Amino acid sequence: MICLTIAIINNYKVKHDMAWQKRARGIGNAIHGFNNEFKSRDVMLQGLNVWYKDLEIGEVKRSVNDVAGVILSGSPYNIGDLKKNKDGMVPFNPVVDIIRRLDRPILGICFGHQLIGHAFGLDVGKCEDARKNNVKEIHAGILHVDSSFELLSRFHETREKDLAICVDWKHEEEIRLAENFETIFRNYASTDICKIQAIKHRHRLVFGVQFHPETDSQEKLIENRSPNDDGQLLLRSFFDIVVNDQLKGH
Repeated sequence: MICLTIAIINNYKVKHDMAWQKRARGIGNAIHGFNNEFKSRDVMLQGLNVWYKDLEIGEVKRSVNDVAGVILSGSPYNIGDLKKNKDGMVPFNPVVDIIRRLDRPILGICFGHQLIGHAFGLDVGKCEDARKNNVKEIHAGILHVDSSFELLSRFHETREKDLAICVDWKHEEEIRLAENFETIFRNYASTDICKIQAIKHRHRLVFGVQFHPETDSQEKLIENRSPNDDGQLLLRSFFDIVVNDQLKGH
C-alpha cells in the first residue's frame, strides 16, 4: 500500500479557527470518500494539516517538501489590504515559496487561489465591478466553467463548451486580469463580478478556484446537485491528478 500525503495549508488568522475547522472537514470528507472509492487500489491518501505560521519551523517545512500535493485554504485576510502595509505579506512568504518551487500538484481555494496569482507576480485587489454596482456573490450559485478544465474530470461528460456547476462563494478580492496573465495561466470561468474564477498554470499542475469546493452547503441548484456535491467531485478530481502524478514519477 502506497500512502500519499496532501498538505492542507490553513491560512486563517487563528490556528483552530472555527470557520476553518468547518472547511477542513470538507477536505477531510473528500479524502475519506476518495479512499473508500479506491479500496482495491494500492494507494491511500492522508491529510497533513499545517498552519501557515508553522511553516517557519524547519521540521514542518521539511514535511511539506515531501508531500504528494498541496491545498491552500481560504482566509479572512485580504491580500490587497495586507499589501498596504510594508511587511503585510511577509508572514505568507513561506506559502508563496511553496507555490513557486514545489513541483507537486497544488490547489488554491479563494485566498489560496489569490496567493497563487500573487506568487506569480499578478495583482490582487477588490472586485471593482462588484463595488461599482454594489453587487455581491454570496453563498450558493451556479458557475459556468470551460469543460476542458482538468478539475471537472469527474463531472458528467458534456459536448458543450462549458459546464454549469454548483458553487459556494463569497469574496471581496480577485486576481486582476493583466497583460502577462495569459502567458502564465489559463482562465476557465468568469462572472460579471469576478473575471478570474478558475485557473491552471500553463506548464505546471497548479490550479486555483475562487469559490469553495470544501463547502458543506446542501442547497440543491442543478439536477438535485448542491455546492457540496460538486465541490466533492472537484476535490476528488484534484486527488486523481495527485495520484497520477505520483504514479508517473512526477
